[in-house]
Amino acid sequence: MRATSAAGRLVRGSRGPVVRFRRGSAGIGSPRASEGVDAAGEPVRAAEGAAPVPPARAAPGSPRALGRRPRAGGGVRRGARGGRPGRPAGRVRRCSAGDGHPVRRHRPPGVGGDLNIESSGSGSVKVQNIECDRCEISTAQGASVLEAVKSQNLCVQTKGGNVICLGTVYGNIDIKASHHSSVTADKLQGSCVNIATEDGLLEVKYLYTESSFLSSAAGDIALGNVHGNIVLQSKKGNITVDSSSGCLKASSQQGAIDVYISQLEEVALTSQEGSITVKAPSSLRAYLKLSGKEVVVDADAQVHDMAKDHKGGNVTVTGLMNQARSQERWITAVAPKGTVSFKHQSWFQSLKLSD
Repeated sequence: MRATSAAGRLVRGSRGPVVRFRRGSAGIGSPRASEGVDAAGEPVRAAEGAAPVPPARAAPGSPRALGRRPRAGGGVRRGARGGRPGRPAGRVRRCSAGDGHPVRRHRPPGVGGDLNIESSGSGSVKVQNIECDRCEISTAQGASVLEAVKSQNLCVQTKGGNVICLGTVYGNIDIKASHHSSVTADKLQGSCVNIATEDGLLEVKYLYTESSFLSSAAGDIALGNVHGNIVLQSKKGNITVDSSSGCLKASSQQGAIDVYISQLEEVALTSQEGSITVKAPSSLRAYLKLSGKEVVVDADAQVHDMAKDHKGGNVTVTGLMNQARSQERWITAVAPKGTVSFKHQSWFQSLKLSD
């Protein structure tokens, strides 16, 4: 739709054509000297006998009268110096990283909405202090840095760059890192967390989740404090858990497994060619079933009613901790070609504080 006027000029805005009039001009369709313009840009005639309204003056209370610009979504954003508009929220701009690679930094668009970022080549992405419904990040060789991000669904995929999560990252998280890409995180919290690497390290200091599945083809899996139902899988890498509270299932084809159990519902550990080390406090109540080429039980572990069974070149040891019943919480560790060790370790020792 086009609006025509002898004294007006046509300006195309983001929501269609807008007609603006030249100040003080007289002619067909233009406001006369006794007319003004309201907030919608329509001419306003002064009442009979009232003082004339100066031309081109905005109605009181309008965004123009307050020195602000209308903003997408209905909000109002103050302009920068001299009343010029600032950068719109949610805009992605390129910066220069310290190593000379371009970095895409995203300023928070506020609450709600979706965020989709794609980077090619060695371009890196950094997203911080943001809350949105869905966040998708895809990179080729550049790093993906997330800091204090909260999203209902967070998906990160990289073909060669590292994924770094700083602070706390909330949401249903899905991260896939190919080749030698590593994934390191300070704290992940959400209903469901899925992380997969190929040859790179997978390291998470704190993991609070209802269910998680973490896997690596050849890289190591190193976890700090984990809570919830956790499944860990690695073909060639080692698996380490500093403290587990909940249900834990870990398996490795060739790597070793080292786990400290602080509280448990069910723990199942399997290494086909590596060794397994299980550590637990003396207060833990559990039923034990340890099977391997060799089984070593620490004397300080206070395992009662122990029984050994030798079969097929392997030995299986069963026992109870703190009068636990076999139907209750249990720990099983199977290493057909390796050694299974069960050791006593206090909670303070699990903190690994230096002397």
